[in-house]
Amino acid sequence: DYYIIVRDLAEAQSDQSTGYSSADEVLSAGTFSIDPTDGSSDIDISTSGMTLTELKDEINSSTSAFNATIIYDGTDYHLQVTADETGVENGFTIDDTGVGTAMSTKIAANDAELNINTTDASDAISRASNSIDDIIEGVTLNLNDEDTGKTIKLSVDNDTSGLREKIDTFIETFNDLSTFLNSQFEYDEENDRAGILSGETSALKVKNDMLSLVSTRVGGIDSSDNYKSFSVVGIELDENGKLFVNETKLTEALADDLDAVKRVFQDVGTTTYSEVNYIGKGAGTTPGKFDINITQVAEQAYVVGDVDITDASPFTGTETLTITYGGSDYTV
Repeated sequence: DYYIIVRDLAEAQSDQSTGYSSADEVLSAGTFSIDPTDGSSDIDISTSGMTLTELKDEINSSTSAFNATIIYDGTDYHLQVTADETGVENGFTIDDTGVGTAMSTKIAANDAELNINTTDASDAISRASNSIDDIIEGVTLNLNDEDTGKTIKLSVDNDTSGLREKIDTFIETFNDLSTFLNSQFEYDEENDRAGILSGETSALKVKNDMLSLVSTRVGGIDSSDNYKSFSVVGIELDENGKLFVNETKLTEALADDLDAVKRVFQDVGTTTYSEVNYIGKGAGTTPGKFDINITQVAEQAYVVGDVDITDASPFTGTETLTITYGGSDYTV
């Protein structure tokens, strides 16, 4: 169980302009600049001859990080600029010197804050979003309300219904194939004729291999593991060579170690190093343990210029950049 206190919700910053008598009122000439907190490129818009509506449209066409709208309060029209994403890292500042929009922050950018199994404010965890999937492994928290005086109890149980359906399907398919093979081996006394597959060693081997699957350790699972075969997790054979579920054993296994049971039925890879993740295997992959030696990680190439270009001393010269990539030259 987890005990959660939601101290604060994440908010998206929203700034609003002074009031205008019309959405088509022409603005004073100047530059309307939005400076994102995350360090991404500024948005600079010249408002010469531009109306409030045209400025709104220009902001929306210039970026997907912000949404600009015109709000009518019954008397005046206001330009409203709102960040698309919540959190302090997605905040922004606006410089509208000379334009006269007098933008002011109505909703400040804010991070979500919550406690997990602690009540001390100094232990609060911060995230930029109200949808959080990296605090409790395998759990996504959607925060809807804040209340420092309320503790929420979260109980997390494994959902085994999907796995159980797959197990039942496997048993049904196994038994259908077993019934078919048996019918091909049977002697037809009425017509005094042997079954089609009678004496076929390859067919007999298939049947024997199927039966041995129940008690044989699954490839790739260590012999010391508690759950390493079908029979151990409760998939057993009856006197007719058909599979059935030992409900008690399967229920206990699923409750004890769901991941271990999954490894019996599906391809699962595990690593001893958190920086290496198993993605999948090919048809010819052999089960087993493999040593991995990381000698070099891939890195992205980048080049940084040696001239400092700032707003205080803008670069006004002409420069041609030639970038060679993949054997081709690209000129800017």
